[in-house]
Amino acid sequence: MEIQRTQRPLTVTHEGEPLVIIYPATTKQKRAVFGALKHRGEILGDLIAPAVPIDTWEVLQ
Repeated sequence: MEIQRTQRPLTVTHEGEPLVIIYPATTKQKRAVFGALKHRGEILGDLIAPAVPIDTWEVLQ
């Protein structure tokens, strides 16, 4: 197709008014799945302590 060859968008008009713009298809570069979220998280508290106090657990009463 001409759009893919020229890498320029094509504007389709109807009675002189732009109706739709067709852009050339692009392919994104593949990112590695392993390590994709590296450096995206943050530890905000104690990882070992329970989220709620132990005395509120029904199982232990």
